[in-house]
Amino acid sequence: MLKGNDLMMAVGRYSILMSLAAPIYIFASGEYHDGGKLAVAILTFVVILTTYMYWRKKDFIKKGFWRNFDRLIAASLVIIPFVLVDQEKRWDVRTFLLLSIYFYLLGNASQWNDHNGYLNHAAFRYFAALGIIVYIVKDSDKVYQDVFVGLATIGLILSSYLTIKDYRQKNKIDSLKKSSIIF
Repeated sequence: MLKGNDLMMAVGRYSILMSLAAPIYIFASGEYHDGGKLAVAILTFVVILTTYMYWRKKDFIKKGFWRNFDRLIAASLVIIPFVLVDQEKRWDVRTFLLLSIYFYLLGNASQWNDHNGYLNHAAFRYFAALGIIVYIVKDSDKVYQDVFVGLATIGLILSSYLTIKDYRQKNKIDSLKKSSIIF
């Protein structure tokens, strides 16, 4: 059975694999004819690869390359829907994507060292996922949109719970109390 940090890494890896839902939906629904949605599908595969390579590398120079490449691809996944969204969904998608950027910057400000960084990263993934889900799912497929939003919500709650649990198990409760969560 996995404990603590090992469990957090496993959840992180599974959440990356859960992002395969976007390209599966795009190709299954025929939305790949839209250039922006096809780009999102391809970039989703690439971000899974870059994240895997970043986690796998031990050498700092190689790890730095993969980290920067991973962040560039993740930024592209946020920028493409932000720019190419249609008029009907414009404010929904852009609001979620701007919230994801806000939480990413909050996590980056804490240098990803405390539970705030982890929780803000989880919130970043959540709002970015919501923005991408609303962007790619057709209006006629609201059931799929609800399912994807539900899965993203469960992932956020689970990863946040495991982060706090991990800190408590390592007797870091004092650092947990001193840190503040900014929402």
